[in-house]
Amino acid sequence: MQGIRNFMSKWGWLLLACWGIFLIGIAVLLHFKGVDRYKYYDVKQHRMATMPIYFIYVIGAASILLSLRIRTQK
Repeated sequence: MQGIRNFMSKWGWLLLACWGIFLIGIAVLLHFKGVDRYKYYDVKQHRMATMPIYFIYVIGAASILLSLRIRTQK
């Protein structure tokens, strides 16, 4: 467990930034394919729901900004 903690404290910001870039990349690909909404299964309502693609952009950008904040705090 200590090894995982050391790894995440050293490289966690980079993994979070890569996750944000990955999400933005998926959103760009979906946008170019003409998809404007993403379907997902809502567990609370037990049905399929839709989410705008721009929400994926927001999550990706927030991940990158959070990773930069983590990086600058060290």
